[in-house]
Amino acid sequence: MDSVWSVKATLKNPYPWTFEEFLEWFSTEEDCAHYLEWIRWPDGFVCPGCGGMKAWRTDRGL
Repeated sequence: MDSVWSVKATLKNPYPWTFEEFLEWFSTEEDCAHYLEWIRWPDGFVCPGCGGMKAWRTDRGL
């Protein structure tokens, strides 16, 4: 199931407008992490150093 932010957020409207909307979009830490990834890399991850597109999470989930 898609998170609320992934359905409502667009590049023209990337942020929640109210506190209630914020709480709806980001009900879990996982929702927040996925949103931050999308904001940082809307077309998918690209390494700024080498241009590589392969990424992985650390043991801490980063």
